Amino acid sequence: MMRVGVLGCAGRLHASLRDCGLEPVTLARSDSERRLLDAAAVETVDGMAAFLDALEYPRTYILDVELGAEIDHLIDSVYVHMEPGDVVVDPSGSYWCDTLRRYRR
Repeated sequence: MMRVGVLGCAGRLHASLRDCGLEPVTLARSDSERRLLDAAAVETVDGMAAFLDALEYPRTYILDVELGAEIDHLIDSVYVHMEPGDVVVDPSGSYWCDTLRRYRR
């Protein structure tokens, strides 16, 4: 089963990812987020180092956050750790120009 890193829990993608045969691992960003994820039996880790260690190369990061600046913040937080071949998936309804701008960075 392929492990994917999920950043956030706004849309509750975890169950859908499991239904597709993926194994989501989530970086808990707050105590309330951890409680919510624990209640849904989602594997969570604390800290970026543990998050990266939980994923196999090439890593797949799936963003599950509200539209806007938070997407850029999360991309910036993982970008410094990314390696060639890693992929960021933003399944939100982001404006296409924002997606293009993020790609060009």
